[in-house]
Amino acid sequence: MLTIAHSTAMSGDIIEMWMYGWNPTSFNYSEFLVLTKSIISFCKSKKEYNKWLEKEFINNWNNLAKYKAR
Repeated sequence: MLTIAHSTAMSGDIIEMWMYGWNPTSFNYSEFLVLTKSIISFCKSKKEYNKWLEKEFINNWNNLAKYKAR
């Protein structure tokens, strides 16, 4: 949700730049840095979650195979 909030704020900054004729002084650089940090953090956590989920699926399939073999 934090990434979505920063994306919304950044899109507002881009619209503001467009309204002022792409004036670079209306660009909020700090918001851009926070958005970048948020996106990187989101991608890392998603990658870790996918690794954990894959490990759990493999573990459960192995347990199921052992149970059926009995």
